[in-house]
Amino acid sequence: MKTQLQLIAASAALTVLIWVYADRLGHATAELRVEVTVNAPPDVIPRIVGASEDKPQSLFVRVQCRGTNAAIQRVEQSLLPGNVAFQVSVPTPEDLQGSGPHEIGIRKEIARALRDRGLELIDPGRTAVQVTLDRLVAVPVEVEVDPGTYTEALDGKPLVQPRTVTMRMLESDRSQLGATAPRLMVPVADQLAKFEDTLENTFRAPLSSPWPGIKVAFDPPEVAVTARLKQSYETVSLSLIPVGKLLPWDWPADKYEIEFKEDADRLQRIDIRVAIGRSAVPTPADVAAYIPIDDRDLPPDSAGTQPAGAEDSWREREVRFHFLGEFSDVKIEGPPRLIRFRVKRRPTGLAPAVPATPAAAVPSP
Repeated sequence: MKTQLQLIAASAALTVLIWVYADRLGHATAELRVEVTVNAPPDVIPRIVGASEDKPQSLFVRVQCRGTNAAIQRVEQSLLPGNVAFQVSVPTPEDLQGSGPHEIGIRKEIARALRDRGLELIDPGRTAVQVTLDRLVAVPVEVEVDPGTYTEALDGKPLVQPRTVTMRMLESDRSQLGATAPRLMVPVADQLAKFEDTLENTFRAPLSSPWPGIKVAFDPPEVAVTARLKQSYETVSLSLIPVGKLLPWDWPADKYEIEFKEDADRLQRIDIRVAIGRSAVPTPADVAAYIPIDDRDLPPDSAGTQPAGAEDSWREREVRFHFLGEFSDVKIEGPPRLIRFRVKRRPTGLAPAVPATPAAAVPSP
């Protein structure tokens, strides 16, 4: 009885193995997504008609094939990103002339790639692709600098090294630039704006394509520019700048008033240093002027705490100037501006005509 059971188990296991083997040897058909890429010699740029902009040399096709279940499973288990079964590289025939479009067959390469994987081609989806050919050309170009608003401030023409560079671009793009030799204008106003403490300087200027939609690679990618300014800055006078008071938030405006010794100090005049060539120059409206005042400037609250006449003593304070917005880097020339002022008690029962508002970021005049 035991021997019979062993024979039955062995027969069942052998039957399963035969079924599995037969299944793997069984044939089936499958549809696979294949990426076809067109290769070309150096300096030749192929583009497949209908391909995407980000991968102009590749096109995806769906092919019908047949083979054993095992071969199909091996391909399906090793899919590339995008559910691509495999990639096929198609060479560009050397005898092609002109830009095209040219028809390049792909059936033979797809069939060969399938055979390498134990599969047989039934339908390639398409037998050929349309390809246009472009070529990379080297074009010498003369470099000139564009100083922008600094044109009149330059002391002579800037020196550029090297004067001529090579740009590599597509032949089709080169034809859009016209028959005359192109010139490359390099803007350098931003670099000249940094000439603050020196009149002459050498800096590196990167090169980029000034033609919209045309990609260019430069050799070298940048040039050295040596420029000299007649002067790095000019002096501009600003007048009628009102002086405000920067007060604590709890300033007792109902008890004290602030008096300037000279009424003329309420409006200030300053000389500022502005970089030559700057497109915009500040006006008095771009300046906030103020003097800081705090509790230490208050007169004594009770008699005898300070010498007689202390309340009438004048204090001296430097005026602070704050330039707004894009003019935060402007420098003031000359000595500090000083104002003499004093804090006085208001007469009893006399409130200010307009309640004082504690100063915020920008003081009130």
